[in-house]
Amino acid sequence: MAKTKLIYNRQATGNDNQTLQTMVRQVHNSQMWGRITLNNAILAVKAKHGKLPDGVDGVEFETDAVPTPGCSTKSEAFWYANQPGTTGVTVAHENGEDYCFIEVTIRKVVYAEPKHWKGGVNLTFKTEN
Repeated sequence: MAKTKLIYNRQATGNDNQTLQTMVRQVHNSQMWGRITLNNAILAVKAKHGKLPDGVDGVEFETDAVPTPGCSTKSEAFWYANQPGTTGVTVAHENGEDYCFIEVTIRKVVYAEPKHWKGGVNLTFKTEN
């Protein structure tokens, strides 16, 4: 019997780490990226549990990667790099910065708010299941 993948979402904030261009690269590569978290010096991918809410810009995805045990909250999941019990987190380096990523299957992308485009285009798509 196949394991059911859990659904997560990353909501667009308008910050430089979640621009339209970043989202397109992540979708193209089937990856969700993370950097050093504000609370500690560990690379991490962070996402909210569940489907992308209606009317909210962002990306909805599913993954086989297992969040770091004991580190997620009721609302958010964390995949910390190089931590016991965490699977599927890859560490990479680009443009002088370390980051990590998990492999994902994109389910839905919504970037309808102009504040999130930053010179891009209005984009909405959903995979057919």
